[in-house]
Amino acid sequence: MVSFVILIGTLRVNLLFVLLFFGLVMLFSFIAAADAAIPSAASEADLAHILKLLQIGGGFGFIGLVCGWYVTLCCSRVCDRVKCLHFLPRYLAILEVCETVQIPCPLPVFDLSSKIFPAKKKSG
Repeated sequence: MVSFVILIGTLRVNLLFVLLFFGLVMLFSFIAAADAAIPSAASEADLAHILKLLQIGGGFGFIGLVCGWYVTLCCSRVCDRVKCLHFLPRYLAILEVCETVQIPCPLPVFDLSSKIFPAKKKSG
């Protein structure tokens, strides 16, 4: 439930946060569905269905994981410039390689603030 509320809140931030929390909401939903189906499982087909629910949930979890790593990569790029967020890993492999060979590595975060519920312009 909390992940769903955060998902709604991230609709104006960027696409990566939306995908990250969508993956988490779906992961938790499929795990809950599999957990609710366990007591009534009576046959091999029921167990196969529960296993399929867990596999689908794991796929959504992987989507959340990939988006989370990408967001961490973008934030660590900002941390090197602003010296903030000390808890994030500052030197991931891709950034380290890009900085070593002096290749600029701008990472897009797909901003949604002007696309979904854009701010109204004041006339006056």
